[in-house]
Amino acid sequence: MSNREIDTIIVKYLADKSTEKELAFLNEWLKQSENEEYFNAFVEMNFLLNTKQKFDKEKSLAETMRTLKLEEDRWLNKAFKYAAIFVGFIGMAYFFIIQINESPSNYSKIGATQEIILELESGKTVRLETTESQKVIKANGKTIGVHNARRIDYQDVVGASEEKLVYNKLIVPYGKTYQVVLSDGTKVHINSGSTLRYPVRFLKNQERLVFVDGEAFFEVTSNKENPFVVNAKEMNIRVTGTKFNVSNYQEDLEVKTVLIEGIVDVSEENKSETKRIAPGELAAWNKSNQKLTVKEVDTSLYTDWIKGILVFKHIKFRDMAVKLERKYNVIIKTENAELNERVFTGRFEDATLVQVLETLKRSYHIHYTIQGNKVIIT
Repeated sequence: MSNREIDTIIVKYLADKSTEKELAFLNEWLKQSENEEYFNAFVEMNFLLNTKQKFDKEKSLAETMRTLKLEEDRWLNKAFKYAAIFVGFIGMAYFFIIQINESPSNYSKIGATQEIILELESGKTVRLETTESQKVIKANGKTIGVHNARRIDYQDVVGASEEKLVYNKLIVPYGKTYQVVLSDGTKVHINSGSTLRYPVRFLKNQERLVFVDGEAFFEVTSNKENPFVVNAKEMNIRVTGTKFNVSNYQEDLEVKTVLIEGIVDVSEENKSETKRIAPGELAAWNKSNQKLTVKEVDTSLYTDWIKGILVFKHIKFRDMAVKLERKYNVIIKTENAELNERVFTGRFEDATLVQVLETLKRSYHIHYTIQGNKVIIT
């Protein structure tokens, strides 16, 4: 039996999905010392316990053997927190489960070196240090916002003009995320590789207009008299109060809006025709055929990034690599053309780049090297 087949049987056992035949095979297979070593290495790499203690190989194996004999109350179901990845290509599929544990210290900050920049109306730029609080000061000495950790707050700004819109722009590099609280209380989560341009203070009796390039999640404060409008280049999103996600990265083929709650009207830029979407729906504008479509989706696929979770569903590796580049601020070069066409579905919670790569290495036998901020996959 091949190592891949053995891996599949071990994973099914750990996921509590084994058949009686597989349990019997595993019980016999583990009686060989070399197989014990293989099993322990597999578990140590991919199923580390949720503690900072050193992995106990003997205890793990003893517990496994006891569980196999009892065939009930499998301890691993309670001992581990899982992240799952399914890998498929031309009808072939393999299911693997990994433990997302603490970051390897040597690689936890790969690529994450750029700073978040705030550009003021005057053109002056302010570097927002994520480790300390700071006030954002205009040229006239007035405070317009307060930055704290990974958020800047424009509520209760001092001295902002009530007659003229004054815009600021946040630039969030790859490898970072950030949050802004606008003057009306609207919260915006900004994803890596994105910019948000917005007024320091919204004016009365005017629509609340902001501009997004990249991806952002909005929690809009309700105000029926002053609608909130997001300009995402080819798409405009108009709301009064709601939660939704907008994605319009330049390299993507579509501009997407996903609604979580409330009501959203979407329209193509410079066109009066609109489409209204309901919670759980995705509106996508295709840049090639210039058509706007609406469909029901699993919203978590589009919004879990604000929780630090990477989610992929039926996505080709080449597209997955783009998301990894944004998330970790790296350049990924794939020398394996066949790998680019393979389809992945997976979920990684608080995972480092190395943990993701190690999962791919174990599940699909890829090889990778890290050179500075470059990842070469073969």
